[in-house]
Amino acid sequence: MRQIEHEEVRLLLNAADDNDSLPEVGLCVPRRVRQRHEHLLAAQIVEAARQRFPNLLLPNALYEDARLAREPFDAIIRDRFYALLGYLDAYMRGRDESGNEGGEAREILRAHFHGERALFSPESSTNRRDFQSEMTFPDPEGGADIFAHFHGKISHRFFRLHFDWPVPSTATRLKVLYIGPKLTKS
Repeated sequence: MRQIEHEEVRLLLNAADDNDSLPEVGLCVPRRVRQRHEHLLAAQIVEAARQRFPNLLLPNALYEDARLAREPFDAIIRDRFYALLGYLDAYMRGRDESGNEGGEAREILRAHFHGERALFSPESSTNRRDFQSEMTFPDPEGGADIFAHFHGKISHRFFRLHFDWPVPSTATRLKVLYIGPKLTKS
């Protein structure tokens, strides 16, 4: 078996023989191929999210970020990502054309942005200072860089979803700028 880049993944396949027994056949997949597959999955997850959540701006940078390429984007993270995006999309849907928050938007804020176990929160002032560059992202619409210290929490493997907050009153979509491992780990 040839090893590529000193790492590989073993897949076991069962193939029936003449006696209907199932011998195991080993197949090696290079780590690089596995990472490319995970990257494609992340791209598919983001594309599906774009279809489901029209009030959010989800740039390609979400899956092109090198920090995410080193991390598997598994089903638990995907499902939590969709749940958090659903709340942000509902918040935006609950605003009027002037950016004023209606009942639905205020309920999202009350239920998910406030309290001890809030799903969305700002970074601490210490983390904002110490990790400012890590939490600054290019504006997907070409404006000035955005310091996105507000985040949604995905406790599985300490992933975070960073977004532009507060949302400008003229914005029709909320900008989600990062999904990946927690940026404030020392």
